[in-house]
Amino acid sequence: MRGILTSLALVFALSVRRAECSPWIECDANIICQDSDRKEFAEKQALYKLLLEANRLSSIGPFIERDSPLIQAIANRSSLCTDMNMIGFLADGKSADSYPIACLWSGGDSSGVCAPAPPNSGDLGYEYMPAAEWAKKVKAVRKSIGCSNQQVADSDRAGELYICRERCIQLGLGEYNSAVASFAVICSIIVVFMLT
Repeated sequence: MRGILTSLALVFALSVRRAECSPWIECDANIICQDSDRKEFAEKQALYKLLLEANRLSSIGPFIERDSPLIQAIANRSSLCTDMNMIGFLADGKSADSYPIACLWSGGDSSGVCAPAPPNSGDLGYEYMPAAEWAKKVKAVRKSIGCSNQQVADSDRAGELYICRERCIQLGLGEYNSAVASFAVICSIIVVFMLT
């Protein structure tokens, strides 16, 4: 019995230590956020800027050169028109390097994406943006890049946006809450072993 308790305490201590000094964020069981995830955000931001330019030019006239990067951007527009997790931050005008990396997921999504997101307002590793505010941001970006009317209307269904920067697998719980939850699990295991 003493060996089981010692093993559980050691595993808990190592997991807390790893969370404190880790250079990456465990977004979920299959996704680990790293600083290299800024590249995808920067690519989407470049696509967003090209689509804004294409929309501006389409108001002047329907002529775009055949070799223009705008043609490729228009072909790839659907990737932004269906995104619900990071698209709202593209219009902020901040570069991928100006925001810290985070794990983002909206509404009832079961997995997140890694992307730069605005810094938290406090000292928390976890926060969220209300559904109405996030849907407004998503809708504004979709309108500005010329998404279909249906895709713009679908942005109203965007759920709240969760932003997590530490212990995301543990639902954003802080160290104290994680310790209490772990202690409760350990006590439950001990009780089960004692009853059997």
